[in-house]
This record gives sequence, structure tokens and C-alpha cells, in this order.
Amino acid sequence: MKHEIFRKSRNFRLEVERKKHRKNKVENHVWKKVRDMEGYGMFDFSSMKTRLVMVISGVSLASTILIGGFFIFENVRYNEASIASYRQDLESNVETQLKEETQVAVSILDEYNKKAQSGEMTVDQAKKEAADRVRDLRYDDGKGYFWIDTKEGVNVALLGRDTEGKSRIDAVDLNGVHYIQEMIKNGLQEGGGFTDLQFAKPGETQPLPKRNYTVLFQPFNWVIGTGVWIDDIDQAVAERTEVYNAKLRSQILTSLGVMVVLQLIFIAFARYLGGSIAGPIQKVTERVQVIGTGDFTLSEQDAAELDELAARPDEIGTMAHAMKDMNEKVRELMRDVAQTAEYLAAASEELTSTADQAAEVSQSIA
Repeated sequence: MKHEIFRKSRNFRLEVERKKHRKNKVENHVWKKVRDMEGYGMFDFSSMKTRLVMVISGVSLASTILIGGFFIFENVRYNEASIASYRQDLESNVETQLKEETQVAVSILDEYNKKAQSGEMTVDQAKKEAADRVRDLRYDDGKGYFWIDTKEGVNVALLGRDTEGKSRIDAVDLNGVHYIQEMIKNGLQEGGGFTDLQFAKPGETQPLPKRNYTVLFQPFNWVIGTGVWIDDIDQAVAERTEVYNAKLRSQILTSLGVMVVLQLIFIAFARYLGGSIAGPIQKVTERVQVIGTGDFTLSEQDAAELDELAARPDEIGTMAHAMKDMNEKVRELMRDVAQTAEYLAAASEELTSTADQAAEVSQSIA
């Protein structure tokens, strides 16, 4: 009777413990599902998966920004260099044209200088006829003309204006620049030189940029020059700049779009990698927590997941395999303990029965 009561009490306690363990297991499973549904793992910075995802995403973001920023910077620099090169080409074409046209005028002066040297005419006659020829000389559909000044600044020829025969050495432009002095100084250089001024076009009042070329004709002590307005260069450069800027904006938007797509891909890869590394560790951790409650039973799903993890060739597989072995060995130990307990209970029951029989015999003898 005593043994029967003891066995029932023990079985009741074991059943209560099993129900408690199953309840804890269910609660842990439900809480895990709730956390997954709420995205808890995404913001739990103590989680290995979250930290791994954050590190990979951060590195990829920094790399994407650096590479994208360098690409955009190079595009901007290339754009600026292209515009500068375009302006330089236009200005170089203008300078080449001015030099070539001036050489035509210089060849006329040289022609009359040779006539003077040969005695065909006097020097004064040669200078006068040469000045008349240069005064009437035109290019660029009549818009281009020439002027002549002495090294001292006395005007020799300029479209027949009343400045001819007078000194222009102290003349200034709208910015206060002594442009005659500048053009003479640059013209005295080897091969001549260029001078940028601000002058209004004929019939206009607004000053516009003008580039002039002057060169010395030594036999007559003259500085001959010509010039063109280069505001059309500014207009052409502005139009080309707008085209380049539109292209640059399109490239930047495209680059930003590619950067966003790449970052999304990196984030997806980071989450996948984080799940593939931290996910198995989390499963093993959850199993350890379950074992910590004293529940060593395995459902079919738990056993299949543990077998899948143990089959991995990496450290996670080794840890899962060790966990599986530990779980099986503990369960075997618990079965041995249960068998021993049952054996002890049976022995105790047999001893109790023997004692009862001995007591009955003693009473019957008495």
C-alpha cells in the first residue's frame, strides 16, 4: 500500500513537470513567433544577426558612397575640363584667324617697303600707299578691319576716322585701361601679342569682350593690329555648358539610382548572410534554453532541424552535432535513472511485502 502511494505520487510529480516543460516550450515558441512578426530581431542590437547585418550594410553603404561619390566627382571634373577645353579651342581658332589675317596686312606693308628700298618710290610714298591699302582691307564679310599706330601711339590708319594723325597713347576704355599702350606693349613682343578689351560694337553702347592682335612692322616703325568680339564665344560656351550640365545631371541621377539598387542588393545579401550564419546559432541557442528548462524531448521538426544543422561542415555543424550528442546522452542518462528508480521502487515494494509477510508470520506464531 505504501509503495503504491509512493509510485502514484512520483508519477504525478513527473507528469506535472512534463506539462510545465511543454507549457514553457510552447510559450517560448509563441514568443519567438511574436518577436519575428514584430521585427524585433531587426532592431535588437544585442542580436548577432542584427549586428552582422548592420556591419555588412554599413561597410557596403560606405563603399557605395565612396565609389559613387568618386564617380560623380570625376564626371564633374571631366565636365569642367571639357567646357574649358571647348572654350580654349574656340579662342585658339580666333587667335589663329587674327594672326593669319594680320599676316596678309603685314605682307602688304612688306610689299611697299621693298618698293621703297628698290627706289621705285620714296619711303613716305610707300608708307602712304601702304596705309591706304591697309585702311581699305577687310575680312570676315567686311566686319574685320585693321589699324596702324606708331610705337609712340600716333594713329596712322583707322577706317579714315579723325583720330588718324593724332596720338592715342592716353586713350582708355570703359574700364579705365590704357588699351593703346597695352596693344603697343604686346605688339612689341616677339611674334606679337594679344590684348583683351571691353568695347561696344558699332551702333551699340554695351561694352563686350574683344580680343585684339598686334604685331610690330619694324621697317616702318608701325604696330599693326586687328580684333574681333568674342561674346559669341561666351554664348557658345554657355550653350555647351547647359548641354553638359544636363548630361551631368542625368548621369548623377543614374548613378544615384544605381547606388540605391546596389545598396538594396547589399542589404538583402547581408540579411541572407546574417540569417545563414546567425539563424543556425539562434536555433542552437533556443535548443539550449529548452534544455535548460529540463525538457530533453525532441519533436520531429526539432529533430529534423538539429540533424540538418549537424550535417553542416562548419563550426555551426560541429556545435549542433555536439548539442545533439549531449541531448541524446542526457536522455539516456534520464532513462537509466528512471529504470534505476523503478528497480529501487520494485525492490522497495518487495522488501515491504517481505516485511509484511514476516510480521504476519510473527503474529500467527504469537
